[in-house]
Amino acid sequence: MKANSRAGRESPAITTAWSNAGVQPKFRTLQAWTRWEVLAIGAGMAVLAAMILPRLARTKQGVEGSECRNNLKNVGLAHQIFAFDNARHFPMSLPVAEGGSRDWLVQDVPQLWRHFLVLSNELSTPRILHCPQDRQHQTAARFTVAPQAPTEPIFAGDSFLSYFLALEARPGDPASVLSGDRNVSLLGFGLGSGRNRLPAQAQPGFTLELHQGLGNRVFGDHHVERAVLPKGQSGSGPTGPVLSSGTHVWILP
Repeated sequence: MKANSRAGRESPAITTAWSNAGVQPKFRTLQAWTRWEVLAIGAGMAVLAAMILPRLARTKQGVEGSECRNNLKNVGLAHQIFAFDNARHFPMSLPVAEGGSRDWLVQDVPQLWRHFLVLSNELSTPRILHCPQDRQHQTAARFTVAPQAPTEPIFAGDSFLSYFLALEARPGDPASVLSGDRNVSLLGFGLGSGRNRLPAQAQPGFTLELHQGLGNRVFGDHHVERAVLPKGQSGSGPTGPVLSSGTHVWILP
């Protein structure tokens, strides 16, 4: 009898009782898988992984992209609430003495985060100012230092921002760009951080850095539009609507 059979594990008393009764127990011998069976199973699992993992990645990207659009929606809404309480002025249009952030625009290096810091009451958390797909920038835990968690990162720098700010934005105007993803491009080239002057009738778009063919903007009435990469143009980024006439100054983090 084979050592790995079930009969080999039965007690001698039971085996003797079966023999005296004239019963011949039948047991199935356990056999190990062959090398080819193991290889076939491994190949099947590899095929399943190749089919499932890309779908999971696309699902995660879609969830993060939706969260990013919701963040921009909240950014636009926060500006609307501020304008409602301040005679239809956005923070960058009012001096610091009146609760705005205009004084910071005269600095040699614009500190974009200060313009959003003014909206801390309306935004409630700086996490809204970070896109989940932005791997280059980080998320701040809170706007100010908390006594119970003094080591948490606070919102104090442009590295906590994923969105630009358009200084010429007009409250309530559905055609006036207010903010959007920081990876702005013009004529196929990504814009740098700081103050950028865009010409009238320009059609700025987005690089492929954040959303791989998509880009988001929020307008003066806090509605969000998504720029989509045209088919057959995988080498360039998505473009948005043509800017109106006049001066366009966008500050990028």
